[in-house]
Amino acid sequence: MKKRVTSGERAARWLERVAVLLRRKSRDYGDSVANPVRVFAPHLTPREALLVRADDKIARLLSGAKNEDTMVDLVGYIALLATFRDRETP
Repeated sequence: MKKRVTSGERAARWLERVAVLLRRKSRDYGDSVANPVRVFAPHLTPREALLVRADDKIARLLSGAKNEDTMVDLVGYIALLATFRDRETP
């Protein structure tokens, strides 16, 4: 008898994709989130820049984009935002 996979397990497996993507981008681009180049928006903090990126992903989803990569990116940005919140909390 085949074991049934729970919704929680499916979600955890999907979140593993997010973790793999975050690690790969960190390896490929360095810590560009915490240390952005800031050519076009020198006034934005790293946290504000993450919010802009998340807004862009949400706009894509609201426009009808069905690209799963957009959702993976959005969840990755939310995870990065959570780490900034952790650093800002005394």
